[in-house]
Amino acid sequence: MFRWNLSMINHRSQYFYFFIFNIFLSINFNCDKEPTGSEKPSIDKPPTAIEKKIDMVMIHIPAGEFIMGSNYGYFDEKPVHTVYLDDYWIDKFEVTNAHYTDFLNSAYREGRIQTDGKTVTQNDMILYNMNIEGSVISFDGDSFSLKSGYLNLPVTNVTWQGANTFAMYYGKRIPTEAEWEKAARGTDSRLYPWGDIPPNDSLCNYKSHIGFLNIVDFYSPAGDSPYGCCNMAGNALEWCDDWYLESYYCTSPVSNPKGPYETSRHFKVVRGGSFVDIAHDVRCACRFHLHMEPNVLVGFRCAR
Repeated sequence: MFRWNLSMINHRSQYFYFFIFNIFLSINFNCDKEPTGSEKPSIDKPPTAIEKKIDMVMIHIPAGEFIMGSNYGYFDEKPVHTVYLDDYWIDKFEVTNAHYTDFLNSAYREGRIQTDGKTVTQNDMILYNMNIEGSVISFDGDSFSLKSGYLNLPVTNVTWQGANTFAMYYGKRIPTEAEWEKAARGTDSRLYPWGDIPPNDSLCNYKSHIGFLNIVDFYSPAGDSPYGCCNMAGNALEWCDDWYLESYYCTSPVSNPKGPYETSRHFKVVRGGSFVDIAHDVRCACRFHLHMEPNVLVGFRCAR
């Protein structure tokens, strides 16, 4: 069977993910190794998930400096520079389908969001798309419900506005790019959240080794960051608050950078890589950028 490997797409063109991924969603991904059983896992077949809802836990990141960027990555990761951040809190796990469904039901009952049964909107901005391949949340005319087995998988198909609206509802926000990177790599300039050794199947979900999203605590504690954050490499890409500018590190403030302001604001930064990305693209310093549209590869976590 013909196999399509999304990790072959250069990450400079990540905004094509949504278009390409939905065209080829039903085609098996190439894992660069022979299958070990009679059936390869598919994107729509989640692993066995514990049906007890995982709590939203936040981790404190102390104030201080860290080294941001990489000399071994792509052009937009340079120059390497020292950044100071005030202390902050960040979610230990990616926001799950269960968390997002709870938010939708609460916000809908309060009249804060609207739905036509296909999309969820607020002030005409799309927050979540239920009418897209890979969506596991639906609306029955009265409330939102979640497909069985997807409780603790990271929510995707959420626009940047959908992530930001969720965060604000709970008194939180989307982390800045710098906050995301510090939480992922700590202060010792490590390549990956767990250290410098290359990824493997026990550390993160990458390169289609299992072929679908995994539950948000699956790789903890082995794959955790120095601060204890889970799944900051692979699984789902994660929205950041910053607008994207390729050369931003050349002019970035040394204290609490929040992204460029004077730029054509077309893309938001996304971080962490996804389950279809190669090892090089799930490094802590690797930067991606996407339009603020629903995407089956993109989820988020919150900060405050």
